[in-house]
Amino acid sequence: MLQALLADRFRLTSHRETRDLPVFAAVKARGDGQLGPRLVANGCAWDITKPPAPPKPGETRCGGISEGFGRMSLNAMPIPVFLQYLAPKVNRVILDRTGLAGNFDIELQWTPDNLPPRSPGLAADQPLRVNGESIDPNGPSLFTAMQEQLGLKLDSTRAPVDVLVVDRLEQPSPD
Repeated sequence: MLQALLADRFRLTSHRETRDLPVFAAVKARGDGQLGPRLVANGCAWDITKPPAPPKPGETRCGGISEGFGRMSLNAMPIPVFLQYLAPKVNRVILDRTGLAGNFDIELQWTPDNLPPRSPGLAADQPLRVNGESIDPNGPSLFTAMQEQLGLKLDSTRAPVDVLVVDRLEQPSPD
């Protein structure tokens, strides 16, 4: 319905094609293959296409995602799902080349590049409060945090990527 609306009101025409673009490849950062302390295997099995069931008393939660400014927390998620959530943070497609199968608990915290201006009088070594989150302005970048906390790194490479190409787009027609 949305495609029909866009075609009707905006005279949108488009097509898909594959282009060789810069991407990141997620790989294990350590030569021994060891994972970081915040990437922990979770044997919980659930259908990711359905909401997770609430845990029974004494059980841990099975599935869930929480994001904030400079942090991500995923519970019982496969690595490809984590990488889909991470991709907008680095503005590139991320390919999974970790070789890791199964579900993982993932805790990632970093200092975003787009920090707001510091309040007058706030010391440079003091954390900033952004949307209720405490951000260490001297904390690790996303790339450093990935290596230190998860034992993964993002290698820059090129690969074929499916893209949507807009051929035509006009001002909307009047109602």
